[in-house]
Amino acid sequence: MSQAHELANQRIVVLGLARQGIALARFLAEQGAQVTVSDVKTEDQLAEAIQSLDGLSIQYVLGGHPVELLDGCDRLCLSGGVPVDLPIVVEAQKRGIELANDAQILVEQCEKRAQRVPIIGITGSAGKTTTTALTGEMLKAAGFKTWVGGNIGNPLIADASIQAGGLMVITGKGYGMTNIIALDRAGAVILEKTVAVEGPGDDVVVVYRGVDRATYSCLPDCEQRFTLGDSDKYFESTSGQVSSRDSLARGQGIETKK
Repeated sequence: MSQAHELANQRIVVLGLARQGIALARFLAEQGAQVTVSDVKTEDQLAEAIQSLDGLSIQYVLGGHPVELLDGCDRLCLSGGVPVDLPIVVEAQKRGIELANDAQILVEQCEKRAQRVPIIGITGSAGKTTTTALTGEMLKAAGFKTWVGGNIGNPLIADASIQAGGLMVITGKGYGMTNIIALDRAGAVILEKTVAVEGPGDDVVVVYRGVDRATYSCLPDCEQRFTLGDSDKYFESTSGQVSSRDSLARGQGIETKK
């Protein structure tokens, strides 16, 4: 297990005290980390959030993100939507300080258990919430102990202490700007970028079953459609059904004229 997986006594700075930041700060403090939370808002503006963390050993630096926070810092955790081009983030990279977020720490905690917890991640431009909720219900119906969260329900890091012997289904961020930080098992950053999550006009949902891809159009009920890039078996099956439906429609049209 890498040192990054051990949270006790690590000096961790969390940027952002919204939904994800609150859950992450609480979890880290409960694991014995030395937590500092920084937010551009003032103490008055964050009074409710700070109150929700009352009793935990957490320091607050509010009204900005001074780079001095990085002195002695082991990890810098970014809440969803915090830009990766902030001066403090850029400086952290220059100093070789590891970047992370609540999802990364959650995965680490699942991997460190004697019985690893499988994770199903769901993202896309439309249909994430429905797909995530449905997947969770199917797993529960199949007899799996299942937790569903991410951008719906609680941030799963809030329940990381009870994740054992089950599966987790995580949905990605809804529409808007967010940051992606991907790390390898050693904790090294292999991808770091800001992305815009946007919804398509025709509510397309792409589903992967292993390496096989299928595309659905949900308006609002989901029906399979054939799209270039889908696996052959789905493409041929769907295109065949469409052709058959067109043939029937033309046949019915001829009967109507009689």
